[in-house]
Amino acid sequence: MAMNLPEAILSYPKLFEAEFIPGSSDSRKKFGCELVLEDDDTLKPFRKAVLDCAVEKWGEKIRKKAPKGFHWPLIKGVVYTEEDEPGFYDGKVVLRVGRAETIGPPMVVLPKKIIGRWVQVSDQSVMYPGCIVIANVNVSAYEIKDEKSQVVTSRGITVYLEGIMRVRD
Repeated sequence: MAMNLPEAILSYPKLFEAEFIPGSSDSRKKFGCELVLEDDDTLKPFRKAVLDCAVEKWGEKIRKKAPKGFHWPLIKGVVYTEEDEPGFYDGKVVLRVGRAETIGPPMVVLPKKIIGRWVQVSDQSVMYPGCIVIANVNVSAYEIKDEKSQVVTSRGITVYLEGIMRVRD
């Protein structure tokens, strides 16, 4: 299900050139970023989309209890480094969004239209950490199975980045 997220703070942007994601079990290059969002009512439609996606894939039982190791996309209680501003993540959640290199880069635009079309951005300096963005994402359920045993090794909800718009500094 594709949807626009509420305004977010852009972090760790890899929007113009795909890179390997450190610590990821996936060995493919990806485009992506982290979005720092207010943990408030503006996330209700997104949370509903995530839960609906999980219910569609695994049934109503997921509403009460997710299997051990289930990956939900929103990260709470983030702690990065001592360099981060104290209290910056209070009341916020982080959403990591990505897009496979094989699909191509996400659409990166400014909030202007010329002849009915969004103004696409190719200058990396326009999409910098800390700017305010709105992202268009697609929510999807996944299951990864061991090739030999066919045992599920990982499952959850992932969020694909379709496009992103810088709305202000």
